[in-house]
Order: sequence, then structure tokens, then C-alpha cells
Amino acid sequence: MARGVRGPIAVRPRPGDVVSVFDKVLVANRGEIAIRVFRTLRELGIGSVGVYSEVDRDAPFVAYADEAYLIGPGPAAQSYLKYEVIIETALNELKKRAEG
Repeated sequence: MARGVRGPIAVRPRPGDVVSVFDKVLVANRGEIAIRVFRTLRELGIGSVGVYSEVDRDAPFVAYADEAYLIGPGPAAQSYLKYEVIIETALNELKKRAEG
């Protein structure tokens, strides 16, 4: 917000301005789709977080993410489809950052 003579005034973005409400986005996908999402996030100036299984450890999408975290063994049913593990991984990282 900008400051006007009578107090704060809203500064409206102009057409074509990129406005983001996110600092970082977690992408729970892999392969070419994940890379496309990471590329778009980078163009928008938004950080990207990827998750990967043990089988995908060396896959290109893992290196393309700004951050990447291991979420389990190879079968999708034991990693990518276990939303509890993905959420737990994200919360653990937030907790580590808050502690130090």
C-alpha cells in the first residue's frame, strides 16, 4: 500500500503486471508436467518445491525444482498418492525452519 495525504491508498496493479499471493508452491507431480509447472513458477518469480520417490531420485524434474524432498519408496501408492506423507514432509520442513 502506498501512503497518500489522507492515509494509506491501495496501489492497483496495471494490466500485464504479475501479482502473486504465493512465495512458494509444492508440486506433487513428476516428469514433464512437473518441469512445466516449475518453469512457469520460475517465470512468475515463485519458488518451487518438488517431492520425489526413491525411484525418481535422479529424474530431471527433481533437479529442476528449487527444493525437493524424498517422500517414500518407488510405487506411487507408497509415495505420491499418500497425501499424509506429503503434508507431513511439508510441515516437518516448516518446523525445521522455524527452529533455526
